[in-house]
Amino acid sequence: MGRCYCAPAGERQPRSAFSEGPEERVLHLAISTETEPQAGQEAVLRLLGPYRRVNWWMAMKAMGRPAMEAEVLLAAWEHRPTLVWMQVQTPGVLSREFLRALRGCCGPMAVLVLWTGDTVDYEATEGGKKPATIARHAQPWMMDVGEELDLLTASCCEYPEEVAAGSRCATGFMQCGYDRSQFDWRTDRQDVPCAGHAVLTAHRYPTMEEESRADLARAVGSAIPGRLHVWGGGWSPPPPGVDAHGVASFLDTSYLYSHARVTVSTSCTNSLRRYTSGRLQRILGSAGCCAVRAFDDMGALGLVDGTNCLVWRDAQDLVGLLRDWLRPERDREREAVRSAAYSLATGGMDWLAAYEETMWMVRRERERMFY
Repeated sequence: MGRCYCAPAGERQPRSAFSEGPEERVLHLAISTETEPQAGQEAVLRLLGPYRRVNWWMAMKAMGRPAMEAEVLLAAWEHRPTLVWMQVQTPGVLSREFLRALRGCCGPMAVLVLWTGDTVDYEATEGGKKPATIARHAQPWMMDVGEELDLLTASCCEYPEEVAAGSRCATGFMQCGYDRSQFDWRTDRQDVPCAGHAVLTAHRYPTMEEESRADLARAVGSAIPGRLHVWGGGWSPPPPGVDAHGVASFLDTSYLYSHARVTVSTSCTNSLRRYTSGRLQRILGSAGCCAVRAFDDMGALGLVDGTNCLVWRDAQDLVGLLRDWLRPERDREREAVRSAAYSLATGGMDWLAAYEETMWMVRRERERMFY
């Protein structure tokens, strides 16, 4: 049975500054795509010490799993890492045998860490259809590889608690972060099309969402037509009364968040008590006046309704919130929410904060393992 480092409800995770420990040699098993290059995570991991990256996603896609494993093992043998950071969210990528071989290629006192973020419920997949939603419980593959890992982290508490109870590795919560070089309070453009309106930037995943984003948009479009703009895939045709646009770049979404009167945030699931997609951090980091759908342990992320965000629970609640907060009479209060949101994000929601929380766990596990 492993140790679970998830902070109690309402409490922030402890942090350990990189300077508080020795230099690390980092091997990063990254999932990097053209639309999400993960440059912010790489920049932070480079602060720990000599860094080497293998984009396992692209390697496996191009060459298959055996060739990807060989590339990782060669990189580990040449780099001799003391910290292996794996960003994997799907089954069939890691195995116990591979992790044992990987450990044998690492440097002394190496710690193997997996961040699984969120994952869809692959166990619920039937007939090749897409899974129903984000998994609410740890998946069997997590339990299996947990026997060879030193630390498993996730952007919710349910997975770590269940893995710690059923395998040997330590576990903990790691929030999503955001890249401050891509998301900031942007005031240098006046032609942003959403100014004066509400914004939702999210793809439609009809088979994965607990409550359809289209239903939410339809309710808003019916009640206050012309006031909601949506960016993302899957919105053609848009619901009546809603203006739909294409997929926006990260830079463009940062401008949208900074200029919209209200930005709506809703994850595919709100059933996990401390889970939110990284979109929330990006909105707050861009000084967005964020209308976030409620989840149980919002306090652990420092969210306070009416202070640094606006909270809603269902479509009717969202419509009422937007009717009120889109009014020009709310300008001064919206600016106060923006300012508080920006302070919260820049003070502890970027990738540096997320990795310092994880290093607090890594250093305690290394002490337990080797001293």
